[in-house]
Amino acid sequence: MKRFSQLASDWFDFPVEAVGSLPRIEWIGQQLQIENFQGVHRFNPDLLTLQTVTGFLTVEGKSLVMEAIYPDRILLTGNITSIHMKNKD
Repeated sequence: MKRFSQLASDWFDFPVEAVGSLPRIEWIGQQLQIENFQGVHRFNPDLLTLQTVTGFLTVEGKSLVMEAIYPDRILLTGNITSIHMKNKD
């Protein structure tokens, strides 16, 4: 049986992350907006690791700055070089 978020996604033709709690990432130039995270696990100017419902999301780069942090999203700027997702095992 499909989860509710998958059913809603199929029914309304929305991406799953738009109706569920999966991380949503929007990367434009040197600005990154991440939604649907549970907490900040680690942060320094070269690394941001967020805890999500599915595991850990890691952003690597140089001169990373958290411009804003809200309960539902983070705005990150800097020279972003990679984004990785490690699922819970």
